[in-house]
Amino acid sequence: MTAPATPTRTAGVFQELRHSVVSGRLRPGERLKLAELCEQYGVSLSVVREAVTRLAEQGLVRAERNRGFRVTPLSLADLEDLTIVRVEIESLCLRRSMEFGDTSWEAGVVAAHHTLSRAAATATGALYERYQAVSAAHSSYHAALAAGCHSPRLIAIRQNLFDCAELYRGWSVTISEGQRHPEGEHAAILEAILAGDCNSAVAQLAGHIRETSRWLAQSHASHSTHESP
Repeated sequence: MTAPATPTRTAGVFQELRHSVVSGRLRPGERLKLAELCEQYGVSLSVVREAVTRLAEQGLVRAERNRGFRVTPLSLADLEDLTIVRVEIESLCLRRSMEFGDTSWEAGVVAAHHTLSRAAATATGALYERYQAVSAAHSSYHAALAAGCHSPRLIAIRQNLFDCAELYRGWSVTISEGQRHPEGEHAAILEAILAGDCNSAVAQLAGHIRETSRWLAQSHASHSTHESP
């Protein structure tokens, strides 16, 4: 029996699907089988189709004519473009947060950084398991940096771009033998914020995003080389 197509239920399916895509449970390029998703979530086709359409609007899945939907495939060209836009938007958000944010915003950033640091220090298990343990705290830290910008639209755009980048992070962790350790970069951003140095904070954040993308591209190149005959 399927659940009725209520706004609450549709939103719930959307969030669950979104998490599956962003976390890597649904892999880049994987086709979404709507009938199986209906059975999995116990909802009607209209609910699943609306949720998947919203994911397509956010760039997390792609609609293909006469072939349905698939998780957005990854490419170095897209990663480069995504990095350029992320640097601009996240820098703008942080600059506005430092202009308009108060001590409550700063406290939120400090708390988010503490949670991220603890998650990174205590994560155990295999490489991907450690990544999963830290990913939520990492997302919350970046969200906290933008939280004081006084622009819900900017915050929504920034989060969507961050989630698109998460597709690359999750994919790279599964293929890379090494793991990036950006704890010092996160700390440097916080230190600049607490010092009231906006230019330094923005520069540290931009450098952090670019370095992450460089590592992702390097992981992709290494994987491609190993797969070559």
